[in-house]
Amino acid sequence: MVPTKYRSKWTQCRSGHNHQSKKEAERCNELVLLEKAGEIKDLEQQPKYQLVPSYVYEGKKVRGISYGADFAYWDNRLGRRVIEDVKGFKTKVYKLKSKMLKHLLSTEPDPPLFIET
Repeated sequence: MVPTKYRSKWTQCRSGHNHQSKKEAERCNELVLLEKAGEIKDLEQQPKYQLVPSYVYEGKKVRGISYGADFAYWDNRLGRRVIEDVKGFKTKVYKLKSKMLKHLLSTEPDPPLFIET
């Protein structure tokens, strides 16, 4: 496994998924229980969202920019999709990408709720 930033430790949740921090693994355990209880459904781990597609500029390919959230799911109580990120430390890159994601989501007719915990 790749070392994590800011001294967090890779931790495995009860479902066997590897997470970048203990806090994220604990949240996964909670979400799995909520899914079993029927409060949420369609739980996804590490969903990716394309913020800027790759493109060619002056003959050179430029990589796109994507955002990787920690979880996404349908919340039956709220009646809407939720994108959730578990953060211990918010880097400048994270702040920028989360703003870009929120802008992208705001263009959808029924945008998902973005939660930072």
